[in-house]
Amino acid sequence: MRMSNNTMDTTNNTNANANANANANANNDTNFHNCIDIDTIDDDLKKKIASTTFVYIVALAGVGKTFAGDYLEAVRGWKHIDGDIPFKQSSNPQWLDARQQLMRKGPYAECACDAEWVRQESFKAYTDIMVGLTLGGCADASSSNNHKVVLTHASYTVEQRKYCKEQLVRAGAKKVETIFLHCEFDAHMETVWKRTKRWADQGETTVEEVMAGIGLPGIQNFESFVEVQKYMMSFWDDPEEKDNPYTTVDVTAKDVTVLDSLDAALGIVDYDDNDGENDGENNNNNSGSGRKNLSYPELVQKIQKVDELRDQAWFDALNTATEDEDEQELARKEPRKLAARRTSLIQADKILSNFRDFDFDVDGSSSTSPSPSSSSSSSSGSRRMSVPVVALSASSNGRRRASFIATGKFTE
Repeated sequence: MRMSNNTMDTTNNTNANANANANANANNDTNFHNCIDIDTIDDDLKKKIASTTFVYIVALAGVGKTFAGDYLEAVRGWKHIDGDIPFKQSSNPQWLDARQQLMRKGPYAECACDAEWVRQESFKAYTDIMVGLTLGGCADASSSNNHKVVLTHASYTVEQRKYCKEQLVRAGAKKVETIFLHCEFDAHMETVWKRTKRWADQGETTVEEVMAGIGLPGIQNFESFVEVQKYMMSFWDDPEEKDNPYTTVDVTAKDVTVLDSLDAALGIVDYDDNDGENDGENNNNNSGSGRKNLSYPELVQKIQKVDELRDQAWFDALNTATEDEDEQELARKEPRKLAARRTSLIQADKILSNFRDFDFDVDGSSSTSPSPSSSSSSSSGSRRMSVPVVALSASSNGRRRASFIATGKFTE
């Protein structure tokens, strides 16, 4: 389905309003994230971009992208940009508009059945933000790391990945490479299920409550959760020629050999163990001394501190990101619980955004439900799956989400 003229008018107005609001209002997002507009890059930054190594780590959700990026930051001294930042920081209207395009929500809901728009355009506004943050990371990077920046994101399609790299090159980047992370299916599903349950537990809710609340009541156990994951994975594009240059790193083992493989893919070689003054720094030969004699558990602890600091920044932002009194109180008293509930909704929304091929009956139930396709390259409308989907009205959904954030339950 193509967008109607009315929908296009609404979309254009929304974009204009978002741009005006973004320029008029200071917000938490830009307070601690430097997002560079490609068209405003000065000569000094262009030189820095040209001398920077950019690595784009891509994988399915839950494979270990953030851990890999945090490893390069905490242990190797790189600058890590988490591609999910625009999802976690919600007060910027431009970022909200980009998320809505990516997920076909709000004024872009009617675009969900337009395969060409979904495939070629839906990701661009969000990717522009990721590129801006990556360039901001380059601007913020210290001279000690010789300008090495890693962007991590679950960019499912080759079109999005190609566009991201093209935009970095347009900004002046001379060296951009992609690392794909691979994890065997069973190990991947176990990791994603445990992570999803952990977020639900931290939010004092359940996976079933979250999924049913967004319109997926059929996800009631691990097996049905895996069915949905298979469906999502059917939209994944395996690496191809357009992704060159790229390297694939297997992270199934979840041990020190994964870090060894990542180092090898990036040409990182440790300094001598006695050379301890350069911890976390890389020399001109792309070397780093951050690992030294640390055991794998010690490395993990060091890596997790980066994630904890990022979460703390998010918790702090939550205190001022909402006008809802119940949510503000929860942000003050139990920020981790609030963050867990928001994270659960974000991940559930990402799942739901892939259900773009469903036709709905009048009662809201899906009209067809075959098993998911095993193909991996298009959004042409050929995929169906067995887990039922329930359509929710926008107004009802907004109220129910607000109640979930405050209480952990979806109520009208």
